[in-house]
Amino acid sequence: MLQDLHAINQANFMAILQDMMQAIVADGVSLRNPVYDFDKDGDFHIGRYLDDESGTFKTIEEIKAHPLLKPLMDMISRNNLSLADLNMTPKIQVDHGIQQGQLNQEEEEKQSALEYRGQMQKQVSDLRSMIGRSQLRASKDPVLIKHLQEDGD
Repeated sequence: MLQDLHAINQANFMAILQDMMQAIVADGVSLRNPVYDFDKDGDFHIGRYLDDESGTFKTIEEIKAHPLLKPLMDMISRNNLSLADLNMTPKIQVDHGIQQGQLNQEEEEKQSALEYRGQMQKQVSDLRSMIGRSQLRASKDPVLIKHLQEDGD
């Protein structure tokens, strides 16, 4: 019963994690907000300066990291979802003998390349003999012979 509950919780957690990542991708990793201030009379002013090169006014922006970056990184590290935890760093792969595209299996469970090659050669030779037998049967088949004679072959 608890296993089903944990599976649902894990699915919900992954959905939240994906929503956070989508929000960061959509907004960008940094958020830019114009710098503003209020004067002594309470009037609102946006910070601007005159750009000497273009002769236009540029808005001064405050750049901050996306507020979801820190919680996202905390969730990843607390739930062992980092690249190192998932055995996806080059160092971990070398240390554990993991090859890209290969499953990490016991050595005795793997079929050696020589054994596989021998099996393939045996199957090809068996196939050749089967083809030879079928051609021999076809050449002795009276119905096929009669049909070929009628067609003039």
